[in-house]
Amino acid sequence: NRYAAVKMLFPHLAGERNFVKRFREEMQAMSKLKHPNIVDIYDYEEAYETYFIIMEVVVGRSLDTMIKETGVLDIDTSVSIIRQVLKALQCAHSKGIFHRDIKPNNIMINDAGLVKVLDFGISKIIGGENLTQTGFMVGTPQYISPEQAKGEPITAASDLYSVSVVLFEMLTGEPPFKAETPVALAMAHIKDTPTKPKKINPNVTSAMDRFIMRGLEKNPSKRFASAEEMLSELDRICPAEKDFSEKTPRTLQPVISKPGKDQKERLFSDDSSQETILREDIDVHSDKTLMQPSYVPFIQRWILNIKSMSYPRMIGYFIFLTIIAGILWLSLTSSGRSVFLDSYHSVAAMFAEEEIVEAEPETRYFAIPENVPKAYGNVFGITFEVIGAGEFTMGAKPGSTGALDDSPDHKVYLDTFLISHYEITNKEYAMFIQDTGYPAPPYWNNGTYPAGKQNRPVVQVSWFDAKAYCNWLSQKTGLSFRLPTEAEWERAANAGKFPWGDRWRTGAANVLENGTDEPVDIGSFDSDKSLTGVYDMGGNIREWTQDYYSMSEYAVSKYRNPSGPNNGNKRVVRGGAFNLTFKESRVTRRNSADPRSQRENLGFRIVLNPTSETMS
Repeated sequence: NRYAAVKMLFPHLAGERNFVKRFREEMQAMSKLKHPNIVDIYDYEEAYETYFIIMEVVVGRSLDTMIKETGVLDIDTSVSIIRQVLKALQCAHSKGIFHRDIKPNNIMINDAGLVKVLDFGISKIIGGENLTQTGFMVGTPQYISPEQAKGEPITAASDLYSVSVVLFEMLTGEPPFKAETPVALAMAHIKDTPTKPKKINPNVTSAMDRFIMRGLEKNPSKRFASAEEMLSELDRICPAEKDFSEKTPRTLQPVISKPGKDQKERLFSDDSSQETILREDIDVHSDKTLMQPSYVPFIQRWILNIKSMSYPRMIGYFIFLTIIAGILWLSLTSSGRSVFLDSYHSVAAMFAEEEIVEAEPETRYFAIPENVPKAYGNVFGITFEVIGAGEFTMGAKPGSTGALDDSPDHKVYLDTFLISHYEITNKEYAMFIQDTGYPAPPYWNNGTYPAGKQNRPVVQVSWFDAKAYCNWLSQKTGLSFRLPTEAEWERAANAGKFPWGDRWRTGAANVLENGTDEPVDIGSFDSDKSLTGVYDMGGNIREWTQDYYSMSEYAVSKYRNPSGPNNGNKRVVRGGAFNLTFKESRVTRRNSADPRSQRENLGFRIVLNPTSETMS
């Protein structure tokens, strides 16, 4: 009654001399490694002339994926990850176990920000003690230590060298050595001196530069003596309180960074849109909440200063703050401004002479349909489909798809909603950019989408960008727009295994097999239309939804209008795309992405909340 991952070894390895003995010894040792930053080994077995390991499932993404997505990681994030890797190595080394193949692919970060190191001992099981005994190199050439490359005995210093290579790549976006062949890479580790990371990325501090270069010393004796020493030095140059993976988060990144202050207020006036990126990670050693946000010490000092005041001074201070609060309320809030302006106009009217002025017709940046009850049919060129209230089956039967997160199938009831027939296009998104000055997607040139691609779906927009567009459109029209929930998206696409039915049709949607290599104009594939009348849910681009992602959400999903977990680090992404295989077009297929991600195959469509006006 638990999920597990099974790592199979190729049958031909069973014939390698001493393999069985080595496998059993290493697995017995590994099963005793219990640490929050090490993937737990449940069991190991031999069957059908092969061997396999049963281990904990880590739901998250690899460090390799993170580096590919972001290019260069910031120092705080990098230090947080490396600190947890070192703690895993400290535990393993204390029991005489060396990893031998530390690399980004073997470092997983789960949804809570916790690092898990995979595959301890695997290299030794497969390759034996060193290169000379087995005839091939143990480890991955990109991250291998000089002594590993030479086939010399492995020590803790070898793992620490690999850790330094990983840290180098995180902070610079590239490994310290590049070569055409594995042998050339191995020789570079043995002979060449790497470029200092600070020369590649000036944001790397001098202390961090020295830290990495010490870890990359050719002579193991010149490196850190142990994981404990390396961790201690890391804590000295980057104090542990900055480690967001072990503390209550400090980083509050605003949704919007470039537009001015008044523009932020205008675009994000409702409480639900004041989104922040908040990493709620856990302390891997205790249940205590260790660290408050960075502004807490200031508040604590402020409170202490107030407590030390005399009563007359405290009363004066309170009156002063009350006046300031009143001024702010009058100037910053809509109700306050209303009170102030009403009072002003009332007094002014007592002394003003009567004057007849012809009112000029109201002008607006965009034409809003006069007949609001019919406006839902076409808002700024966006058309909508009404999805009536009712029950449907969401998800897939357990074990029917091979995925872990799209089951169990369960009944869901949704109230009526309106969803756009197509994804939001470059042309529609351009209205938002031109009206607000909001940053344009990276592939646009000087705030303008590529010529001739006005009807292509806009891509390289983050979840926050999509949310900002919805808020803007709501304020422009007086209607209420948002991203669809995951349940609404699936209901709009639901017709069977695919949006059009249970069988895949060749050429039915813009997917990898179609060979277009890019998004096409919305609605280009007539066959990619769900039974509800919504287009491009099987291909073209993936789409953001409103919900936070959780692998186990379907087991606890509520029946009426489910909207996903209350918090998380990722948002649900749905639908197929031009650069993904047709298997990703399955209606129940769930994916997730960091809400800051801006991918070439990721955009969004929108939902219009029904009102008495829009439905009349």
